[in-house]
This record gives sequence, C-alpha cells and structure tokens, in this order.
Amino acid sequence: MTIGIPQNAETVPFRKHWQSCVGSSHAVYALRRDYAEQLRLVHEELGIQRVRFHGIFCDDMHTYHKMSDFLPIPGGGRYTEKSFRWCGGAYDTVLAAGMQPFVELSFMPRHLAKRNRRGLFYYKPCISPPRSPEAWYGYIQAFIRFLIDRYGVEEVREWYFEVWNEPDLTLPFFAGSRQDYFLRLYGTTVRAIKDVDGALRVGGPSTSGSKWVPELLEYCRKEGLPIDFVTTHEYAGDPLGGLEDNGKDEKMKISMDLLAGVRLRKTLPHDRMLDLYRAVSKTDRVTDSLNPDALIRFSWRARRDAGELPVFYTEWNMCASFSAPCNDTRMQAAYLVHAILGTQDTIDGSSVWCFTDLFEELHPFPEEFHGGFGLLTQSGIRKPAYHVLKMLADAGEERFLLPPAEGGMWMPRPSVRKTESRCC
Repeated sequence: MTIGIPQNAETVPFRKHWQSCVGSSHAVYALRRDYAEQLRLVHEELGIQRVRFHGIFCDDMHTYHKMSDFLPIPGGGRYTEKSFRWCGGAYDTVLAAGMQPFVELSFMPRHLAKRNRRGLFYYKPCISPPRSPEAWYGYIQAFIRFLIDRYGVEEVREWYFEVWNEPDLTLPFFAGSRQDYFLRLYGTTVRAIKDVDGALRVGGPSTSGSKWVPELLEYCRKEGLPIDFVTTHEYAGDPLGGLEDNGKDEKMKISMDLLAGVRLRKTLPHDRMLDLYRAVSKTDRVTDSLNPDALIRFSWRARRDAGELPVFYTEWNMCASFSAPCNDTRMQAAYLVHAILGTQDTIDGSSVWCFTDLFEELHPFPEEFHGGFGLLTQSGIRKPAYHVLKMLADAGEERFLLPPAEGGMWMPRPSVRKTESRCC
C-alpha cells in the first residue's frame, strides 16, 4: 500500500482526546499493587491523565454501616456510620500514579437503597435508586467534604463528578426509570455537590449508546439544575443495548436464547470455563455485527445536542462483549485509530474501556489472553491496542488532511469545530 501526502496538504491540530482518561474495573481494585503499577505505566508511556472506575460506593468499599451489621443488638440498626477511608485509599493510588480521578458516583450502598436489587455482574453491585433522596443528599455531601478535607478544594475542583453509570441499562446497572435517574439521582446529587462547592464540576447522563443527552439537558433547563459537561458511551458492537434511543423509558432486553436450551453435548468445548462461556455467548462471532462508524456518527449528534458544554465519551471501544477474542488482536488496534481520527471535532475528552485485564465484571478468567477489555493483560503484557495508543501518543501535534480512500469508511472532514479540548 502506498500513501501519498501532497506538498500543499492542509494540517490541523491533532487532538488526542483519548489521553484525557481511561477506564478500569471497580474501585476496590485500585487498592491492589499490580493495579497501581499498571496505572502508572499507562500514565508514563501513553500520557493518559485520568482514570474512571465503577463502584466507589459499593459495599466492598465500606462507606456506610449500621451497628447491626456486626453486632446484632436490639436497636442497633438505628446507629449508622459513614466512612470514606477506603475511597481515599483508591484515590491515593490514582494521585500517586501522577493522575487524577474522573469520579463515577456509583453504586448504591445497600442501606441507602430503595430495594436490594443487584446487578448481573460478578461483584453484584446494588443498583437501586436511593430510598430517601434526603439521605442520599447527606451521604453525597459527606463524601464531597471528605475529599476536600483530604485533598484540598483546589485539587478537587480539577476533578470531574459523573452521576452513575449507564442508567439506561436496567438489568446490569440501574433498577429504575429514566425519571428516577433524572430526579432521584442526578437532581439530588448535583444539588448536594454544588451546595458544598459551586465550583465543582458535575455531569451525566453516562448512558450507553449515546442516549438521553438532549433529555437530560432539557430536564436541567426546566428544573434550573446545573450541568457542567455531558458524558455518554458508545461501542462499535454492543450486546447490551441499541445505538438508537426512541425517547421513551425502555427496559434493556437481553436475549436469553444464549442460555435457554443450551445442552452440553460432547461436541461443545467445555474443558475450560472460558471455552464454555464463549460457546454459549457466541463471542467468537461478535465482529459480524460491528458498526465501525458508530462512535463517529453518534458523537456528532451528542456534540450538536450539548451545544457549548464539553462532551466526554467516558467509555468507548470496538467491542463491548467480554471474552471476545478480537479484544486481544490488532483488529481492535486498527479500530482505535479509525475512531480517534474520526472524532477530532466532536469529543472533548474520552476514556477507552479499559486499561487492564485486572477486571471482574463477568468473571476473573485466569487465562492471560481471554478476550478482556484491557490494553494490558493481567500480568502487564502490552496488547496491540496498547501499542497503537503509544504510537499515537508519540505522534506530533498536527495531522494532515487527506482525501478519503476510495470505498473507505464514512469520515467527517476535520476542522469543522474550532474550539480546543476543555478536558485536561
């Protein structure tokens, strides 16, 4: 293949929005030494400035207890205690790596939950809305005051606070409606944070498939609620939800055909759990339904809807199917280049999902290459996606504008949007 660059080719700034943040597993992993070492590596070699993880409020972070949890005495349930010391340990790891957190405010401590609904994933987060908006308001304020006391207000003002994760997906992440998210979660949370310090930055809706952006902005306008930035997610292939939003509250539909009727025949490989899971979930065929232009197309819609607000894609990648073999291959690396170059004028900051296979949303498979989402394996081996981000990190600060290849993928012309990135 020959690539020709005309002598008079126009150049534009190369906006490395993917360097603003990277995703990772849930918060308790940030207390591990191997996690900390790999996090420092992606900062030093790839130039990534922030990290985002789920579950800072999960029960394994021990933020909210009742006396009856450990001493079953009469009336013990009336005595409660908030503690964010483990949260501080996780954020200490991030800061020690030379980075800052992109704070995802999730999930619900079980004692504050409207009901004890658990997500589908391995670590079983509580995904219910709060039982009492007033109690949630006080809890969030206590958390914010803890951060300011520990790190100083000037430091915390540089962080971003994102309300929840993918509330449009009701089975894995949020056991409530869109209105529950707008009112009970976003509305209560943003008021609680701004009432402590109005300069702190809060945003959402953190949805899958670029959903709910205009709806949340309209809700904030009507209710007089602040919103400082927009966050959403997009994958080229996503088994958990569609790319389009019909404007109505919708329940996520998962085809149980993957599990129902499966019979373990002699021809079905099941020597390893990984083989069996791949056979059942058909992750070896996910590339058949990839839409490689999804992030490019839908980020233009999010950019239009957000107006002057920064747009952050706080999760994105080629494939959202855990254990898919393509996650470990150069195919994913090629996709990252295509998507990064195609979103120069729409995305202010983004977070590739995710930086390491130290991760257990579905199961901590022990195989080194098991189709995990990470740029690095569990032992820190660099995958093709890691190497391509290193190549882009080492690239210059300008890019050439070339005509699209004949028959190439849909690509907007860069330089439509003149504003610079407002993230990091």
